[in-house]
Amino acid sequence: MWSAAQDVDPGSRSDGGIAGVSCGSPETCFGVDNDGNVLFYDNGNWSGPRSKDADGSFDAVSCPTGRFCVAVDDNGNALVYDDGTWSQPVDIDGSNTMADVSCATAAFCVAVDNNGDAIEFSNGAWSQPVDIDGSNTIAGVSCPTTAFCAAVDDNGAALTLDGGNWSQPQNIDSGNDLDSVSCPTSISCTAVDDNGSVLGYDGTTWGQPDDIDGGNTITAISCTSPSFCMATDDSGSALSFESGRWSQPVDIDGAGNLNAVSCPTAELCVAVDAAGRALSARSS
Repeated sequence: MWSAAQDVDPGSRSDGGIAGVSCGSPETCFGVDNDGNVLFYDNGNWSGPRSKDADGSFDAVSCPTGRFCVAVDDNGNALVYDDGTWSQPVDIDGSNTMADVSCATAAFCVAVDNNGDAIEFSNGAWSQPVDIDGSNTIAGVSCPTTAFCAAVDDNGAALTLDGGNWSQPQNIDSGNDLDSVSCPTSISCTAVDDNGSVLGYDGTTWGQPDDIDGGNTITAISCTSPSFCMATDDSGSALSFESGRWSQPVDIDGAGNLNAVSCPTAELCVAVDAAGRALSARSS
């Protein structure tokens, strides 16, 4: 059961709200907004927003643990949260807009941008941007391990990082924008698109698009295991994957555009929207 939407960041409403959320544990989550602010979720209570990036607009955040996170912005910057302290913004990608980031551990992350580039974070240092997808916007990336990541772009293509090498882009969803991907393991990924469909990856091949949301844009997905995922869309609905099937869309946020969702376990999911609101779903 989803909670009522809680207004935790009203000042961000005019700028697109809370852009990203990531829960490093069932007790702690971080949200980032389009005004360079960070919000902290601690055992059901939100605090903030606190300005951490005065010159940028955050686009995404990834927290592999409750004590480590990486956030990226629209100005090519990354910030690291390590054991209670946020770093200053560090330019890792010129002036490109960073679209997403995923951290498998506190020692390995991959960030992607709107110019087809990927940048790796390894043992405290960022690599140079590497063009892996031409000039396409890489909308989502997910790294369940330090040896594997999957990424999706706005041209219906997917790429995988396996053993240190990125594959060529593979068109898996012709005519649609892929918006997000989540991989709980290296042989289980689910991508979502702007036409209400999901596509699964089994470690070798991508499946066909499966319409689960009636043509709505599915904005985000978070999978805790191959048997559980939660997805959100631009009309304020959430959909869950359990027992091998997707639920019907459930309106959890009125007409709100849900920007992101994070599920550290199948028992807790947290979603954020374009109006600066947050919601949570808990099950026993």
